[in-house]
Amino acid sequence: MQPKYAKKPVVVLSNNDGCVIARSNEAKAAGITMGQPYFMCSEILKKIDAGVFSANFLLYRHFAKRLQGIFQSLPAQSIEIYSIDESFIEFKDEQITDPILWGTTLRKLILDWTGIPVSIGIAPSRALAKVATRMAKKSQNGVGVLKKDDHQSELFLKSTDIADVWGIGRRLAPKFKMLGILNAWDLTKIDASSPIMKIIDKPMQELIFQLKGWNVVPHESKIRQSIRRSRAFSYSVNDSEGIRSSLVDFSAQVAAKLRDKKLYTNQLKLAVYKKVPHSIRGTGKYYEETFDWTNDVFIFSQVAERAAKKLYETGESYTRAMVYCDNLKMDQQLSIGHDHDDALKKTNLLDAIYELESLYGPAGPQIATKLLSSKWKGKKQLESPYNHAAWNKLPPVQAG
Repeated sequence: MQPKYAKKPVVVLSNNDGCVIARSNEAKAAGITMGQPYFMCSEILKKIDAGVFSANFLLYRHFAKRLQGIFQSLPAQSIEIYSIDESFIEFKDEQITDPILWGTTLRKLILDWTGIPVSIGIAPSRALAKVATRMAKKSQNGVGVLKKDDHQSELFLKSTDIADVWGIGRRLAPKFKMLGILNAWDLTKIDASSPIMKIIDKPMQELIFQLKGWNVVPHESKIRQSIRRSRAFSYSVNDSEGIRSSLVDFSAQVAAKLRDKKLYTNQLKLAVYKKVPHSIRGTGKYYEETFDWTNDVFIFSQVAERAAKKLYETGESYTRAMVYCDNLKMDQQLSIGHDHDDALKKTNLLDAIYELESLYGPAGPQIATKLLSSKWKGKKQLESPYNHAAWNKLPPVQAG
């Protein structure tokens, strides 16, 4: 997006510019680690003339939608937007006769249209495509190809540590290593009749089959057990407007996440944390309220307003707020007594609001209380200037 950083080390910082949450290959090579506090690596970053940016999720979402628009133009069988920076695109076998040429052509198209260098992994299954993407990041053309029963694929799977396999990670890796499974290739050698298959869950079994090159449809995972929105304030907040604004903002984000996952809740738990000397987190004061099953942002904001009145104490300083729900159900799980007709009355309005929010972010419709105060919001002193939802931040264009 900024060509001057194409071959330079770049890092992105977390909320309040606290820690490194993303690194370019050049930054990794310089020894910058994931999660490293910014104050510990700032001198190194200056020394290597790195680009340092505050996280700007509105900007990332804007470019993600542009990427998705490119994907929608492809003659694919299916397209799954897996996350803000990752998608799975499925084609018929005969549609891609030269994977390297196809991948480099698509990569050039994306670079020309968006300015974003991407990695493309091509393989018979999702898990292998993820591994192929790791290969792509190490290749000059940004494309990795893995084939079933291929010698090159076997070598790369053997060089892929078990902790780097999608769905395993650092938490589960030690358990597999105790069983003698050290890399991705070892996983493919597990036979369907092996005792190991009897002690792992269905998604892990499907992962093994996918690494073998079988295009197994992923098992539907369980619904989320909870949704939480919590953040440390950039500065201590000692006014009621700041507490109201933060709690309503967080409750709206929880409502949006529930709606995105097609989930409902019948309770919210809210908290604010007082500033206490020599304590990073402070001491919390809690409020809980139950209601009919919903994911309605207006109901959530009303609960947040009532919570703010109960939680805020004049003269106190606050360092953090939280909104949390852990009693979740999907629509089809709601009881027979749930009034679906009443819920449908707001469907069109809520759909319109969320659609506008997804398109324009903060420039879209907002609960007014969210705008009372911005003092509590995270520090973004190094934010990229390109904000496509704010007119005053658009880059100037001059006609000669």
